[in-house]
Amino acid sequence: MDDPANVEKQGDPQDFTEIERKAIERALRSHSLEEVKTAVQIIAAVADKRRDLYSLEQDCDERKKRQQSGLRRWLRSFADFLSPNVAAFAALATAIALISQVIIAGTTAKSQKQAQEDSQWRDAMKSVKLSAPDDALMGAFEMQSFFDSKQYGRHARSIVTTLLPEVEAPTGFDVVFFNLAHRVCNNTSQECAPDPALNAEIQQDLLGIGRMVAVHDRDLFESVVPEGCMGANCKAEKFRQFVKDPETFFPEKNPDKYQLGLAWSYSWELDSVSNAMIRLWSGPHRALQPQGTNLAGIVISGGDLSSTNFSGANLAGAHIWGAIVTDADFTGVPTPDDSDWQDTNWWRAKVMSCALANYLKAKFPPDSSHLEGTIRAEKLVQNCQPVEEH
Repeated sequence: MDDPANVEKQGDPQDFTEIERKAIERALRSHSLEEVKTAVQIIAAVADKRRDLYSLEQDCDERKKRQQSGLRRWLRSFADFLSPNVAAFAALATAIALISQVIIAGTTAKSQKQAQEDSQWRDAMKSVKLSAPDDALMGAFEMQSFFDSKQYGRHARSIVTTLLPEVEAPTGFDVVFFNLAHRVCNNTSQECAPDPALNAEIQQDLLGIGRMVAVHDRDLFESVVPEGCMGANCKAEKFRQFVKDPETFFPEKNPDKYQLGLAWSYSWELDSVSNAMIRLWSGPHRALQPQGTNLAGIVISGGDLSSTNFSGANLAGAHIWGAIVTDADFTGVPTPDDSDWQDTNWWRAKVMSCALANYLKAKFPPDSSHLEGTIRAEKLVQNCQPVEEH
């Protein structure tokens, strides 16, 4: 027979019933008072255990009821919240669906736009030719439509720098050249956000065009003899006068003399380049500085370049004619071999490299009758800054 202490280890109601049955049967068959007493103790222990198990089950039932009641209350609260807001949730779902459609449509439109631009670029490239001046102009017109393209803008500008120097028509040249110049953005503009890297790229493109036009025109001026040009009037130093007023040398433009007509047109293109760069470097529309740029061979005729920063610029072969450079900075400029500074009062600059100051003092000294200029020039040379060797 089970010991009453072992009853505590039991937990299954079926075990309790079996223990009770065995205890009762044993008590009925036994003639020993001790065995009957033990059986009664077992039956009592089972009864206590049943009572404890019942209480535990009751507690579990109550706990489940409370949990279920809480869940039902939460569900009712959620339902109460959801009911008046069904329309809002439906609107939200609709908005999400619309936004998704817009994103998908935008992606599709972007892909279609990209494919269309690719096709237009391939067609435009077919018009890029250098076989004749008119072809060069037509190609330049095609390329300017891609100046603002993120994918082809840089390529288009590079191609234009090759095409424009071959264009003979000043009007056509100006249309494309100033269209490119207007892509430079400054801080005073409300229509664009300045991009220093892009501005620097465009500046190099403009200077590259101007440099090649200057080379073409200088070569033409020195290789042909214009009508009425005799003796000293045809020397290289008269090039500035020719650029300023080509009709002095070509009183009647003769279309039959191709090189003369070409030189005449290039003289006006040089004027456009000069005006564009002066506008970008000075005045209320200043957007760029020529600091550290390659200005070799460029022509700048006239204009106010006061306080402009030319530090570190390459001025070899540059033509700075009749410009105002008051308080301009020319530090770090290496020896400007073959540069031409006719009628430019360079001694009014704020500071210069010693290489530039000594070159200008030797090649373009102030008039001896100009005392103020002589004093300023000497002071500028004395206070010059050495060019650092790298």
